[in-house]
Amino acid sequence: MNFIYLSPFIYTHAGCFGKTTTATQCELGELEILEKKNSDGYLRLIIKEDRVVGVQAVGMLANAIGYFIRLARRQDNFNRIQNNLSVVKDPNSLYPWVDRMIGSLLL
Repeated sequence: MNFIYLSPFIYTHAGCFGKTTTATQCELGELEILEKKNSDGYLRLIIKEDRVVGVQAVGMLANAIGYFIRLARRQDNFNRIQNNLSVVKDPNSLYPWVDRMIGSLLL
């Protein structure tokens, strides 16, 4: 089940997305959790076998949740982006523009 929610009631953007398939069912210890917290908000990526399977975002980072949903839906290799952040975020990079946006959000 996929679910996205933007809260108009507390004046804070929030969103979440998760892939629920038999391929992603696992014990908590098999998951990698990547969290980023700053003045713009909070981002949590749930990663299994180098693939994003879930995203939670609050604040301004929720405005960019679509980039991370793309990673989950396409099952792109997240470590490829994470390990090459300095190259990926370069505006003249040969990486797709979506990957460049993800790279800039993760730094």
